[in-house]
Amino acid sequence: MWTDPDATAYSFGMTKVISTTNHPDRIELDLALLQLAHLKAGDEVDVEVQPNGTITIFPGANSGRGKGVSELIKSTMDAYATTMKRLA
Repeated sequence: MWTDPDATAYSFGMTKVISTTNHPDRIELDLALLQLAHLKAGDEVDVEVQPNGTITIFPGANSGRGKGVSELIKSTMDAYATTMKRLA
């Protein structure tokens, strides 16, 4: 699970009601919840349903959230290469 190193630890929960409108049954996510999750309209999310019925929603590969991880890996590898050159 990816964790934003700049984020502060928080726990946030809410009770939602499954509603039916002109669309299939759905759960709406409040703006505050989307902001806490660093998501916005149009972002892709992955959804998992566990055997006990727990539903987990997390940012998808194209949500943009993982870009920071790629940049962190690259900078770490660059720093490692520099260190290895100094040790050689």
